[in-house]
Amino acid sequence: MEIFESNMAFLKKKHPGEWEKISGAQDMPNQAELVFKNSDKPNLKLNLSENLSIYFHDADKPGRECDSFLSRIGEESTGVMIILGLGLGYSALEIVRRLKKIKHIIIFELNIEFFLCGLNHLDLSDLLTDNRVILSLGDPGDVSDILKPANRGLMLEDIHTYKLTACFQANNAYEQLAASVFNYASDCNMEGSTKTIHGQQFFENRIKHLTSIHHDNLLEELSYKFKGIPALIVAAGPSLDKNIDEISRAVGKAVIISVDAALPSLLARGIKPDFVTAIDYQELTYEKIAGVAANPLSRDINLICTSWVTPVVPKVFPAKNIFWAFGHHALESWINTSLGGELAVGAAGTVAHLNFISAKVMGCDPVIFVGQDLAFSENKDHSSNVVLTNKESMDTMLKDGRNILWVKGVNGPDVPTTRVFFSYKLAFEEMIEGAKGKFINATEGGAVIEGTENITLASAIERFCKNPVVVDEEVKPKKTNLEKSMRTTLNKLKNLEKIIDKADRLSVSVLRDVDKLKGNGKRLTSLSKLPLKLQKKIVDLDSCHNRADKNQLWSIFDDMTMDGMREDEREKKEIETLEKEPEKYLEWLSKSVVRTDRVNKLRIKNLTKFKKQLNELIVYHNNEKALLAKIERNNPNSQGKTGAAAKTNNKNPFPVNPQLEAPIKAEVQDILELTRIYYQSEDYVLLEKLLVRYSSGLDEFAEINFYLGVIALFRSEYEKANNYFKSALTLDSSYKERIFDKGYEIADFYFKKAVPEGKTIPSDAYSNRMRNLLLRGLKCCSYHKNLKAFFRKVVEYDMQTARQSLETQDKEKIETNRQIFENLVGTEINEKEFQNSMDKFAVANFYHVYGDLLIEEKEYQKALDSFQKALTDLPDEPGLYISITDTYFALGDFNSGLETLKKAVDLDKNYAVYWDNIGDILQAQKDYNGAIMAYERYFLALPEQVGALKKIGDCYKNLDNLEAALEAYRQFKKLAAG
Repeated sequence: MEIFESNMAFLKKKHPGEWEKISGAQDMPNQAELVFKNSDKPNLKLNLSENLSIYFHDADKPGRECDSFLSRIGEESTGVMIILGLGLGYSALEIVRRLKKIKHIIIFELNIEFFLCGLNHLDLSDLLTDNRVILSLGDPGDVSDILKPANRGLMLEDIHTYKLTACFQANNAYEQLAASVFNYASDCNMEGSTKTIHGQQFFENRIKHLTSIHHDNLLEELSYKFKGIPALIVAAGPSLDKNIDEISRAVGKAVIISVDAALPSLLARGIKPDFVTAIDYQELTYEKIAGVAANPLSRDINLICTSWVTPVVPKVFPAKNIFWAFGHHALESWINTSLGGELAVGAAGTVAHLNFISAKVMGCDPVIFVGQDLAFSENKDHSSNVVLTNKESMDTMLKDGRNILWVKGVNGPDVPTTRVFFSYKLAFEEMIEGAKGKFINATEGGAVIEGTENITLASAIERFCKNPVVVDEEVKPKKTNLEKSMRTTLNKLKNLEKIIDKADRLSVSVLRDVDKLKGNGKRLTSLSKLPLKLQKKIVDLDSCHNRADKNQLWSIFDDMTMDGMREDEREKKEIETLEKEPEKYLEWLSKSVVRTDRVNKLRIKNLTKFKKQLNELIVYHNNEKALLAKIERNNPNSQGKTGAAAKTNNKNPFPVNPQLEAPIKAEVQDILELTRIYYQSEDYVLLEKLLVRYSSGLDEFAEINFYLGVIALFRSEYEKANNYFKSALTLDSSYKERIFDKGYEIADFYFKKAVPEGKTIPSDAYSNRMRNLLLRGLKCCSYHKNLKAFFRKVVEYDMQTARQSLETQDKEKIETNRQIFENLVGTEINEKEFQNSMDKFAVANFYHVYGDLLIEEKEYQKALDSFQKALTDLPDEPGLYISITDTYFALGDFNSGLETLKKAVDLDKNYAVYWDNIGDILQAQKDYNGAIMAYERYFLALPEQVGALKKIGDCYKNLDNLEAALEAYRQFKKLAAG
């Protein structure tokens, strides 16, 4: 009884909420019993059936069951420990006692009655009093509420999970608990890892947007603009191929919001979505839509972006309007507020989630999912026309099955998915649960999304998309003063810098004094024991740190400091341990000062950088505003000086004018200066708008033609880019180097994305994604030696594997290779760069092999075209003429086939055997005259093949021309004998 009361007292003090649950605990189930086996320590035994029972803890030595786990992770482990299942508490006790460097220990026990038994029989004081322990007894409800206190650790540190196996066998609910905990922890860890690795990129992306974002709109400006109107939110899952054509019936009758990856598929069918969402921070994301940037329909599409999206997307893609969605991150909030925004939306984990969030902000109802498979449906990872797919990775996962989950499918059978896709599915379900309205899953494939009604897209459109919807009306922009906000923040940064500078000086002085005290050998155990002068310095230092820590500007740098904070979290834990030992007070004090000083140095480094960026941005905004005002004042077609000057703060500084305005001479230099500012900040959309408005008379400048060429290059308009570059060179030959450098720069970007620096890629890991990137690079600069060399290496490997698949007649590999070849030369521009990058012999061999692959697929006309291309570079290759002969025969064009066979034999007599084969076929078909002609050609080419004379005689005999037959037999007999 003493043990129980002691345990309960500790439980009540440290975990009052769980203490209250104990009173409602039920008795242990009949199949469970407390036993003592081979020791005086109690154990729990669970009788699963008449002949099968298990022990919760090691039968001979309870607590030993976690030894192998502790041995595997090591007792020096840091991070977060999650324990699923307590039983009596032995394992948890061992973990608490032996893993001293773990920051958080989170324990879940679904069966309170088992833990109650432990409270009665074991001294759990070490477990219950440890400040690192977060305890959950019974049904945890939303696991995020329990795990949130450990969020920072989950983001920054390693996560260890210990499962008490017997608890899982006793209660099936542990499986769902484990899945929920895994998903939450995984999301946190993924976010932390992403910020640690790419935090700097997140920050830089947001800052780069500040040169153009004031010309755009906020997503909140669309709040409830389409209330009660249906929305089709289109993703790029495999099932999109099934019903994509149906979407055209919803155009003008629903708000259509598409992820960036699905845009090429939609535009290929002439379907223009109203909005396209983009979210990814990596520059390569732009490739999803780069191929359709030049499509005229793209200019009538609105873009919705998050603040961390790669700047290439909003600065290059020629969208009609851009709407920005902001979350709760400190830097996002600062930008949002600076732009006059108030709405902060929930975190969008994927671009598809941003589709959903956008639809709800607009007030759309119902929300209809399309192409949202969240699974590998139809043995594909994405729909057709999607760029940057990774089918090779999917094939590997499906083959080994290790990272595959099977979930309930829309069409009945379970479908394969990944943990990442599964977490996306859970996120959608959570969003749906917390939102109002009707939700329809018209994907027609993939995983079931709970909370949605599954119907076909045709039915959904029939039911909900009945009335006309106008989406292209103008949105009234909010007035902003971004520059003023930047100035205010800059002043705050300067004040914060002063506080840190003072703290730095005090730190140096405090550490010097502490070192002297250590040398004196005095035993000082607290602040009050220190000299008064040192006490004052420490109090002043703490005051500086407190003032600095409370400053909200630091949170702006979270993404940039994540890696440094990971190490700081570990050191902080070690220092906290010293704090509990009074005799080590001076050691604790000096380490605390050093740690805080290092954190401040990291902070001041980022603060200095941010301050520099703000100064540059303020100069940029001042220059832009001044130049726009001057241009408008000098514009003879403006609406008056006052109105024109006022327009410079408008979201659209370049309204479309029906009559292109010719700039007067005084204005030209201002326009050129502004184009240089936009080009320098890579604001190509603003640059183009400026040039379009004032295009008349500017085409005489080489600089302008160069800029237009670069824009065309980014939008995959390679011929157009070349024309602009030629014009620039005609006007000023000195642009040759600048044009080459820009093309090389872009090509180098693609090369490094295809083949990361310092990474060796085995030939069997070459992917279509890599091939596409290499081709993109070659289109920008065909003189990039490393790129060209690697591309040739890949093509040579492709030809080798294609030949092997043809030799082994492996149908699956033949089809795979055919697709690879088609991708390399399937478009005119691809084919042109391919031919320019390979030597003539390699090009001819490629087309020859490609033709052979097409023959296997019975695509005879395409095969014939490929063989003909090969002939261009290898006109004297007899094997090519034989391939063409076979293809003509397959197409039923025998005359053309015979002509090419004759050319083959003229080049190499050994190919005359084909005449013999043709003769045999014609003789079998009773076309004896045709057969005689074939045998004669065979014999003329190869006179040593006297057997042809006998075959000729047989044909004459069948034609009842006995005289000719006898002559042929005589010749055969004579030559055969002699």
